[in-house]
Amino acid sequence: METELWIEGVGFPLFSARGCVQELIPVPGNDNLFQRTVNGDLIYLGDDSDVKYRTTIKCQDKEVPAFAHLWRGSLVKVGCMQPLIQPLSNGKATLSKPFIDGSVKVCNRTHKSVPFNLLGQDIRSEDCDDGYVIYRPILSMCLMDFLLSHNEWGAKAGWNLTLEEV
Repeated sequence: METELWIEGVGFPLFSARGCVQELIPVPGNDNLFQRTVNGDLIYLGDDSDVKYRTTIKCQDKEVPAFAHLWRGSLVKVGCMQPLIQPLSNGKATLSKPFIDGSVKVCNRTHKSVPFNLLGQDIRSEDCDDGYVIYRPILSMCLMDFLLSHNEWGAKAGWNLTLEEV
């Protein structure tokens, strides 16, 4: 396997996805969630449910993935390379996004892996009160834009995808 990334319905032929880079950027669902008080202080009026992600995935390799059938507006599930990290408090956490099987890990404050139980999105660890849960999310996304490039003499192909969580 050349990459941890997966995109539903997209095949990655050999030499199409080595060395990919993914960025996750929080995108508030409503631009009016930031307001100023009468004293001029900036406040955020949203909550955790208002945050979705935009992602940019870039790669340069010898081929491009099999996504000629995708177009702007296509809906896909993306198994991210970029992990999310949440705090573990009192040995408990609830993952904010669906996760890739086998990607969940719980660490204590010294970054040592500790045993845990996983039931749905809920994490429980009796060996760690305060630490971190690290996991790779699965995001339902809409393809916003893409770019394909080919360097004939350099024998390189490149691609960029920009997607936004629905």
